[in-house]
Amino acid sequence: MENETCKAICRRFIQEIFNQGELSRIRDFLAADAWNHELGDDPAPPGLAPEYFADLIRLYREAFPDLQVEIQRQVAEEDQVVTCLRLRGTQKNPLLGIPSRGKAMEIEGVRVDRFVGDKIAESWFQWDSVGMLRQLGVLPNLWEGQAEPVVEPATAPVTVWYVPEPETAPATERRLRLVS
Repeated sequence: MENETCKAICRRFIQEIFNQGELSRIRDFLAADAWNHELGDDPAPPGLAPEYFADLIRLYREAFPDLQVEIQRQVAEEDQVVTCLRLRGTQKNPLLGIPSRGKAMEIEGVRVDRFVGDKIAESWFQWDSVGMLRQLGVLPNLWEGQAEPVVEPATAPVTVWYVPEPETAPATERRLRLVS
C-alpha cells in the first residue's frame, strides 16, 4: 500500500476513533489480530484486539470527554507510519483511580503504526504520561524544587508530600522522600 494512503488511514483513525469516539468503527482500521503494544507485552486474545483497544480509548474518552488529538506531522516509510500528536482535554471523570479535579492537560505523543494491507496490524503509542499527571495535580513538579501536595487536604485525612533529595546527593542516589 502506498505511503500516502497509509498516512490518510492514520489520520482518519485519529479523527474518527479518538476525536469523534466512533469506537464501533474500530475494526475498519485495526486488523482482528493487531498487536497494540500500549496494552502491554501480551497480545489481546485472538480476534479481539480491536475491542481491547477500543476499551482503552473509551477509558480516556470517559475521563476526558472533550479529548482532542491533533496531528502535528507524519512520516511514512515502507509499511509504517509515524504520527506526532498533541492531546488536549479536561478531566471531568476519574481515570484509573485518579479523581477528577477539573484540570486540563495538553501533552505530546508519538504513534507508530505498521500496516498489513489497509489495516493497522501493530502499533506503539508513547506519550508524556508524567506531564499529564503533573498537569492533573497528581505528581509534583520536581524541577521547581518545591514540594506540592499529591492529595488535596479536602479529599484525604493526611496530606502526602514528595520532596526531592537535596542537590548535594549524587544524581544517581537522588530519590523522592515521602514526608507527611
